[in-house]
Amino acid sequence: MIALLANLLLLPLARADDTADTDQQQEQTDIQRDTVTGKKPPPISRPIPDAPTAQPDAGSIGMYPATVVRSAKALNVDVAMLNQAYVGVQALYARDYKKAKSTFDGFDAKYPGTGIAAMGSVLVWQALMLENFDFKYESQYQVSYRLARQQLEQSLQVPGNEAWEQFLLGGLLGIDAIATMRKGDFGKALNRGYEAMKSIDRCKELAPDFVDARLGDGLYQYWRSVVTLNSKVLPSFGDHRAQGIAAMQDVEASGTFLGPAATLSLVFTWLEEVEYKKALASALVNYRAYPSNVINDLVVGRTYYYVRDYANSERVFHEVQQIAPDNNYVYYNLAALYMRTKDYAHAQEAIDKYLTFDLADDFRALAWYKKGNIHYAQKQYTDAEAAYKQALKLDGGLKGAKAGLERVKKLNAAGG
Repeated sequence: MIALLANLLLLPLARADDTADTDQQQEQTDIQRDTVTGKKPPPISRPIPDAPTAQPDAGSIGMYPATVVRSAKALNVDVAMLNQAYVGVQALYARDYKKAKSTFDGFDAKYPGTGIAAMGSVLVWQALMLENFDFKYESQYQVSYRLARQQLEQSLQVPGNEAWEQFLLGGLLGIDAIATMRKGDFGKALNRGYEAMKSIDRCKELAPDFVDARLGDGLYQYWRSVVTLNSKVLPSFGDHRAQGIAAMQDVEASGTFLGPAATLSLVFTWLEEVEYKKALASALVNYRAYPSNVINDLVVGRTYYYVRDYANSERVFHEVQQIAPDNNYVYYNLAALYMRTKDYAHAQEAIDKYLTFDLADDFRALAWYKKGNIHYAQKQYTDAEAAYKQALKLDGGLKGAKAGLERVKKLNAAGG
């Protein structure tokens, strides 16, 4: 289910502009492509519980944050070790990758063979790559992943810390499911996801009071319900969306490590439920806590876009440009935003800038398709035809580009 969350993050680009012809159709497509399915399941039949009141984590117990002390007790592990992991994860959320990596690297000296140092490197490399949806640090990631998995599997052979180690192993396998899925190997990614769930289930058995482990349950219950309710082929799972939302809210309120991840998962949940104000409220929770987190900021910008607050959407995207000048995905988002506001000159500028980056062929195809739509909106049909053709050279299965090409061919043949 960790992999499913990453899939939701990737869908805005992967499904971009597949069918839209008019502004209204464009808006519907934009909303749908951030969800698992294009159809909508029936309304939730039972009330969604209010988010639970967060436990008082401000203060500390002794020299450690209260949330760390609670989790250390639930996991039956050394609180100093858990606190160091907490510091590293917080640095990661804050996009202080240098501090995060140095904090995780310090585990080898204090806690050798635990796999946490390598696991920390995995988190840093994947975060860097997810910001741009690229594979720039793939070799570093693979080295860290293999080392972390080896060390964690060895650690599990030694009594003590099993719940914590199962949690780490489940997270590691989930992250690798994300990486595998991004390469298009969905079968392997699904199997890796099931492996991750087994480790998380074992963690819950060993440490039932460790709240963070419940996020997988929440994601699984909600998104499996959504998918199967929309499918005529998959066996019925029932409607467990309300339970899934409640579990995500529980982790958001009380989780030590995955609270912000639960908040992000709720953004996509509320989008799926067409609860755009709730989606924006959730997106702003992490935005206020971690304003430099590029991954979350991109989500915030798009969520403003969904609620038609285009000025704030543009503002947040410009903030991303200041935080991470080498980020490319922000330019694609700006092109979509300017298309919506009919600012075609800036839309053209943004998509042209996006195309200057080193992009995978499928992303480059989507950019050329977007470029074709920009030309089409301005009745520049010859340029639109050329752009659609370029998109199809890169990705012959891009439906929107095929439809666009057929449309402009007819217009050009008729004299535009």
